[in-house]
Amino acid sequence: MEQTLQAILDSLPPRRRRSKLEPYAALIRALRARGRSYREIVTILRERCGLRVATHTVYHFVQAKAQTHTAVNRSRPHPPAPARRASAPSASSPSFTPDAQDDVWARIAAVKQRAPASKNDAPKTFVYDEHTPLQLIADIKPPKR
Repeated sequence: MEQTLQAILDSLPPRRRRSKLEPYAALIRALRARGRSYREIVTILRERCGLRVATHTVYHFVQAKAQTHTAVNRSRPHPPAPARRASAPSASSPSFTPDAQDDVWARIAAVKQRAPASKNDAPKTFVYDEHTPLQLIADIKPPKR
């Protein structure tokens, strides 16, 4: 019985890659990091690599790789960021750095821990009673914003 199973396994061809873009994944990732559009990437793949693909094929390939990448990163534990306040970004500094992401999470955590603002004792602008139709209250004017 084992010999027949082994013969079947040996007769099967090796499994193909799922995407013909797989060998070019690093190139596509680098081109996207440099700000190239999907159309430009398709043109480069056609002219330089001899690979004919549609724009949406490259787009879906990049999206699938990004989902795989984020799924792997989410499975790793993320250390809590220290609470600190960042200075305003200057025009020459990059808009995104790993430290900036940690700072954003720290600020979000600080906002969540803050006590809620006390409600003003402003009069209500309308009264709801489920048995009567809605009516405007003439005596009370809504606060100006």
